[in-house]
Amino acid sequence: MNYHSPVRATATNRPRSVTARKLAMLLAAMAASSQLAPTPVVAQAAATGSIQGRVMNAANGMYLNNARVTVEGTSIETFTNEFGDFSLNDIPAGQVTIRTSYTGQEPQVTKVTVEAGKTATQNISFNAEQSTTGEDGTIVLNEFVVASDRFKNAQELATNEERYSTNIKNVVSTDSLGFVPGGNVGEFVKYLPGVQVGYGGSTTVNPSTASSIEVRGFGSDQTTILIDGLPVSSANAGGLTRETGLDTLSINNASRIEVIKVATPDMPAEAAGGTINLITKSAFEYAKPTTTVSLYLTANSEDLKFSKQQGPTDEKSYHILPSARVSVAIPLSEKLGLTVSLSSDNQYAPTNTVAADWTRIPTFFDNTALGGQTGTPVTNAKGESASLANPYLGKTTTSEYAWADYRLSGNIKLDWKPFTGLIINTNINYSSYEGYSTRRALEVSASSPMDWGPDYTVGRLASVTNGTTTTYRGPGNTARMTVEGFDKIGDTIAAYLKFRYNKGPFSLDGQASTSISNLDYVDIDNGHFSQIEMNLRDVGQVRFDGINNGVPALTTITKFDGSTVDHTSISSWTNATVDAGILDNHSQGTRDLYNINLRYQLDFLPFDLAVKTGFSRDERKDDQWGRGGAKYRYVGPNGLDTNGNGTPALTAEQLLDPNGRRSPGYGLPAQEWSSVYTLHKLYADNPSWFSDTATIGLQASNLRAQLTNTKHIKETNDAYYAMAESKLFDNRLNITVGGRQTNRKRVANQSVVDTKWNYVKNPDGSVYTDATFREGVKIDYSNAREYDPNLPNSTTYTTINDFNYTDPAYGLLAKFAAVGAIHPGHVLYGPNNTTGNPTQANTSNNLEAVRLAYGTKPIIAEAKDPVVPQVQLSYRVTDSLTAKMAWSREVALPRLESSVGGILTNTFSINEFVDPVEIAQNSGADGRITMSNAGLDPQTTQSWNFELGYYFSKGGKISVSYYYKEIENVWEAIVVPPSDASYALLLNSIGLDPALYPNYVVSSTINGSRNSTNTGYEIDIRQNLEFLGRYGRYFNIFANYSHKDTKRSAPSNSVVQILADSADDTYNGGITFATSRFQLALRGNYIAENLQRTTSSIVFNGVPVAAYDYTPEEFRVNVQADYTISKRYSFFLSANNVLNSDRKVQYRDAAYITPDYASTRNLTTFGVTITTGINAKF
Repeated sequence: MNYHSPVRATATNRPRSVTARKLAMLLAAMAASSQLAPTPVVAQAAATGSIQGRVMNAANGMYLNNARVTVEGTSIETFTNEFGDFSLNDIPAGQVTIRTSYTGQEPQVTKVTVEAGKTATQNISFNAEQSTTGEDGTIVLNEFVVASDRFKNAQELATNEERYSTNIKNVVSTDSLGFVPGGNVGEFVKYLPGVQVGYGGSTTVNPSTASSIEVRGFGSDQTTILIDGLPVSSANAGGLTRETGLDTLSINNASRIEVIKVATPDMPAEAAGGTINLITKSAFEYAKPTTTVSLYLTANSEDLKFSKQQGPTDEKSYHILPSARVSVAIPLSEKLGLTVSLSSDNQYAPTNTVAADWTRIPTFFDNTALGGQTGTPVTNAKGESASLANPYLGKTTTSEYAWADYRLSGNIKLDWKPFTGLIINTNINYSSYEGYSTRRALEVSASSPMDWGPDYTVGRLASVTNGTTTTYRGPGNTARMTVEGFDKIGDTIAAYLKFRYNKGPFSLDGQASTSISNLDYVDIDNGHFSQIEMNLRDVGQVRFDGINNGVPALTTITKFDGSTVDHTSISSWTNATVDAGILDNHSQGTRDLYNINLRYQLDFLPFDLAVKTGFSRDERKDDQWGRGGAKYRYVGPNGLDTNGNGTPALTAEQLLDPNGRRSPGYGLPAQEWSSVYTLHKLYADNPSWFSDTATIGLQASNLRAQLTNTKHIKETNDAYYAMAESKLFDNRLNITVGGRQTNRKRVANQSVVDTKWNYVKNPDGSVYTDATFREGVKIDYSNAREYDPNLPNSTTYTTINDFNYTDPAYGLLAKFAAVGAIHPGHVLYGPNNTTGNPTQANTSNNLEAVRLAYGTKPIIAEAKDPVVPQVQLSYRVTDSLTAKMAWSREVALPRLESSVGGILTNTFSINEFVDPVEIAQNSGADGRITMSNAGLDPQTTQSWNFELGYYFSKGGKISVSYYYKEIENVWEAIVVPPSDASYALLLNSIGLDPALYPNYVVSSTINGSRNSTNTGYEIDIRQNLEFLGRYGRYFNIFANYSHKDTKRSAPSNSVVQILADSADDTYNGGITFATSRFQLALRGNYIAENLQRTTSSIVFNGVPVAAYDYTPEEFRVNVQADYTISKRYSFFLSANNVLNSDRKVQYRDAAYITPDYASTRNLTTFGVTITTGINAKF
């Protein structure tokens, strides 16, 4: 090969040649500088051998992951794997010194004799003096030392994992944060910097339990949760989502949890904020067979009785619930290990909530019954209207809400090393969740009062004649009782098979995983309906007194005759029509992943360099079905007539909850309630008394609920990546660089609403028109407009009332047949009116109309992510100081289901304009198509991340990190005209032919040109206080602070954001005191105040003032105490939310006008979760 070009350098090509030479010289210099330490490169082939072994912490009998092993006098370095194994190759023959270091431990220096061409075995033990070896060769631990060092060892593990990773991440050992009821992942990671967890979220989620996780300000649907690096399925019966639910996810079989802030190219890149990775236990982590058992009771401070109590179902049950966890790790041999984990976590969680509706703008009421005007202003006794400065409590809703959660989980993991270089792991995990809840809510309204003040509201008085005849009902005076029952049943089964094979410079690994999640809302099958509502009879006036936090100390309700109503008695309540609601939702999510990765160490180079490439296929399928929020109507023993009329004899007493009165909380009097269980018993005994087809309107409503509740989407993602890893400058600089690209294919069924269902259609689906019926022909017995050219222009159309398009007088049927027009062949009617004549049909009173209006449409779309490049650097400035930097591009995938920014939407419709006025209002467009964008590209995030960490020799660290993320291709909700280049692309993405809609406009979501930024910094401190003296070693502390600053591209609602509305500042901290017998841990989580969102703009004194939902700061403290009874047994007591902190949402405005007395919008109290039990270890 000729390396010398005959072309002489010119002014044009000389700079390129010089640059190339400079680059080559720079690479050579870097390579040389990385080898300044003496290394035996020349004689490797003739006089080298290998060293292998395992590294263990003898104090707790655990093999160590990521212990650093180096050969002194060379640049040879390696780290142990998750089993504590290490291997050093190409070691010069003779005696060498290896140095093993692990954060928080004294380095171990060992001399090893290496024979040429052979492998020497050398095992390393830290704290060898703290254990002994039995006669059979097994390790005998000092269990008192294990107990006293538990928190210290857990903190060291986390710190060491973070220290030696090239990428930026936070790690928490499951031993470090004590006992967490339910094993909820969110309760563990919430103490890490940059992490916030969400609670509740809907009436079907336990409000006291962490339900979602966000990282660095990105929403939970942009936070990926993995198990051993593999995704898991998640079903959500409330709607299709990318968010991984925490209900059926448990950490009971996990050894540690990683929060990865910057992924490497061989990891999925669709976590714009970060990735949560649960790493399961392995038998090879243990030096001997180990069994741990926990038996415990969980209670809530609001209900500490040991006897059976009422709720949350209709049967009495124990509210102090037993639970158990068992974990067995058996290293059967050096080649085979088995781990089994089983758990049953049960918890009763009572909560109380108040929702206060403060009126802050002028309102009006209809006063014509008393000779006034329709729009009479609502004023107080001083003649003042409501305003930001003078609000009144118009409505208050207090709720008593009880949940019982039952979680089961089981895990079996097998680790096998059949021969040197090959490791096979297989894991099967099953978890189930059952949640039972009842919510009782009392809503009382006085929304058009005659007087008010900071602590009272006086509802408008009703007017009666002769003490009996009502001539005027006080407007806004109402009371409603709502009782709901939710049973949430779900399970997840996941399995994977992994292998990793190392042979010389080659490394090959692959995984295959599958998981299936099911989640159902069950009611009728469990003996209850989901909802029943009742109204208070004869409400003449409502008065609130002693208002505090939106709750009146006294609510007085009077009848029209002025007598007091006892609203706590069920006899005062009624409902003319009893509709028993059901919640029949079912969902299933499946996730299958296969990947293969090849790594090659370029050992022939004078510096450390490895290349890696791989492919993965990730298939996810999400389905939802069921009858949704359908209803059964009580029709009584005689049923209803054909018009739905009748007088079913069902009294309030027949719906009474037989289990006695219950207070909705906040000091309010105990109340008699209706019961969804009592109603169901009546249904079970007399099924003919209830009907889901009682009226056409009810049938239409139920069918509509079922059609819109049927959803399906399948997404196939094929990803390719390539990366290089290098170590330079005597292994001080670690570099990872690479890129990843993903191709995505989506197949879905989209719910469709045809807003022109009531028109005759052409074969292509467009509205039929002719010279006479220019605005189309309706089939719903509504009025029609017939064009008459003989009339003056102002009255060109003649209105035909109650139009019957099949009437031969119009001759339309023959015209339809000639062009193949589509129509039902008959007129659709609504129910007969009081005179016996039919009415106009609509989707609320005609079943055929529902079927014509609602349907599904298949969607097939493909999208390609942009290439996701990454560069990550980790530089060990000194042995204690490490600097890390990463630049990467991340993607945020479109939501699976959303009215904007989603692949699916329930608002899909094709609306052809037929009214000339409507056409003119839409700039001459023929119609509007409202649709999702199945081909929506991901939002991309340009991300810069920096971290500087100082690691103390005795363990612990101080780190500061900063990130800057610029979000591009932001989703925007827009209206696209047919002239736009994206018009045809949008229609083609859902299988519509643009030629059939040449002059429509499309309302959808596209990737726009707007940008957003998200910046922040985090400070993290962990330290054992041994440096303070002999007693300091008993204390371990941690503290961190996180701040983020989100700048959205525009305040307009047309911009769809992936950033969460969460607090900008969080503080976490904790301290543990641990001796050989007694351990005490105190941990706190502080979330700063947050202006969540703009709710409206309120005009005050002629000036618009922005109004907000404001979440005050929230501070929660958890305490745990452990006492070691003997070598095998210990006792523990923990209390979560020991300060009994509540959760609030308040009204605020930009001018701080809203008075404090009217600040409460929502308030929820939870009580203190108390757990006590026995731990055993064998």
